Amino acid sequence: MKPGTTLPPLVVAIGGAIWLGSQTATISRIETENKDLGSRIAAQRSRPGGGGIDRPQTTPERSRTTAKNAAPKEEPFDWKELAGQMAQMQRGGGMADMKSMIRLQQRLQKMTAEELAVALDEIAGLDLPEQEQMMLEQMLAGPLAQKDPELALNRFLTRLNDRNGIWGWQLSSALKQWAEKDQTAAAAWFDARIAEGKFDSKALDGKSQARTQFEGALLSLLIGSDPEEASRRLAEMPEDQRGEILKHHEFSNVKEKDHSAFAKLVREQASEKERPDALGQPAAKLASEKGYAEVTAYMERIQATEAERAAIVTRAAQGRLSTLNHSSPVTSVQIDEMRTWAAAQAPGSEDKATGKALADMAGFNDRNQFANASKLAGQYHESTGNDEILTTFLDGWAARSNREASRELAGKIRDEKKRAEVLKKLQ
Repeated sequence: MKPGTTLPPLVVAIGGAIWLGSQTATISRIETENKDLGSRIAAQRSRPGGGGIDRPQTTPERSRTTAKNAAPKEEPFDWKELAGQMAQMQRGGGMADMKSMIRLQQRLQKMTAEELAVALDEIAGLDLPEQEQMMLEQMLAGPLAQKDPELALNRFLTRLNDRNGIWGWQLSSALKQWAEKDQTAAAAWFDARIAEGKFDSKALDGKSQARTQFEGALLSLLIGSDPEEASRRLAEMPEDQRGEILKHHEFSNVKEKDHSAFAKLVREQASEKERPDALGQPAAKLASEKGYAEVTAYMERIQATEAERAAIVTRAAQGRLSTLNHSSPVTSVQIDEMRTWAAAQAPGSEDKATGKALADMAGFNDRNQFANASKLAGQYHESTGNDEILTTFLDGWAARSNREASRELAGKIRDEKKRAEVLKKLQ
């Protein structure tokens, strides 16, 4: 991931890693699901009669009773039962009952930081499998970080290097939340932990994924409040790690007034190879939320070069079409719209943009989504004659999850050498 929704940023973990049953989901997909959930909550709250979920019709007798008595106390959480339900949903790859999820989120949001800390202690005292305990902790981490990000960071700091790096992603968002309230204190805490070796790398290449995530989250805030400090911090990182930091998902939220400062930082400190991808980071969100015209304005604002424009167009296509595909399967009309815009903004980029966008749309172990995306890839390859559409599409991970269908599609690649290379990857 962060978007402006009803839910706090770290609750994205529930939508992504738990409720959607897919820890491999991309940030953009997770954000989309999170926004959809936020919209449903808002819709429920806007209904006549208040913001409750599944509120029964109130009778005069019930109204008198409610007026005389305090609201009934909530039943204590049955953490073991809840953990079992989550584990079952994750194994099944399904979405939780939406109304139950909303009720749970609303209840957690009402809890204080102290109450959440007590609940976490209760969970730690249970004899739960590691995976189930982690899911419960992640569920509470979001509300805790919203109310007391420092407490959340200190509580879960030892989890930074846990599986899949998901804690690093969540806690880096907590650092940004803290920095939004007290930038000096948040940066001082981070620097102190660096000095203590908490962010030292254990990898052979010397790179720390957690350090990258935290630096990216903090820099995405500093770019607007103190660009010189952002530049200083980034310059202290090894040169071969700066590009990865600048591709942190939080940079997709850079404000319009800070676009030029962001582009300046990227051009000064990222390698030539990594600059286009980093500059494309805000484009996906602009396209998905506001449309292609906003991306055009962004490119003009930062005076993008030809190479930068091609990369930005590709990222924008991915963001826009993935968002559209979330509501209903993308059609050739929508792809044609994208291709017309791409050809006008970066001539020659439309085929790669098509392949990349379709690869993103191919789904998360969803055979129907893959079938629709691969059908479109084949149609556009046939009509354009450009193998780049298929080679780019088949380079996505979804293709490797559907090897038989992908190999059949790869057989249509006209260039013999490219066809052999793709087929080898799909063995």
